[in-house]
Amino acid sequence: MFGQPPEAVPDGLTADQYYELALWYEETRALGSARKALHQALAVQPDGPTAVECKQLLNTRIPTSDPPKEAIDKFRRAEAQLHLHPEDGVKTAEKLADEYPEFDWPHRLLAEYHLQRGDVPKCIQSLHTALRLHPDWPAAQQLMVRTLLADMEYEAARSYLQNALLQTPNDDQLRSLSRSLEYLVAMDEEGNQAIQKVNSR
Repeated sequence: MFGQPPEAVPDGLTADQYYELALWYEETRALGSARKALHQALAVQPDGPTAVECKQLLNTRIPTSDPPKEAIDKFRRAEAQLHLHPEDGVKTAEKLADEYPEFDWPHRLLAEYHLQRGDVPKCIQSLHTALRLHPDWPAAQQLMVRTLLADMEYEAARSYLQNALLQTPNDDQLRSLSRSLEYLVAMDEEGNQAIQKVNSR
């Protein structure tokens, strides 16, 4: 889309028009206005294909708070730094989390950093904060599943996985995690049965 979207979200649009407007706002990083447009779309049409698209956009690409564009830009920089210069990336993310405590994105980024370094408790702590701010966030739920699988907490992982699949049922990564979970549970049960047989002799 070209130019700038309207400064204020207009009234009287259709659900499809509000959804397209939300995409335009997102493109210009006016994420607060994008969220408002999506909620307007859902108010006009709570169910149906457009509603599904709106909910998915809200739960995957729109923060729950209204951080300024400067904070979004810093987050994008931290995201890139995390792969090239992890120490710089985590410092930027930590500063963002302190300056904007209701901004959910930095907490998930910090969780990813901690998981990469094998610090499961810190990872889970960051994810709990992210999910407190954004309970239906599939990306945070997916990372929680990965973390809990690594920690062999299979039932807790299953709960987060089911919640994430409700939001994004066609996500290939979630489906792959679901297969991994069932495989690990089956292997764990086989191991327990073998131990019981040895103990019963």
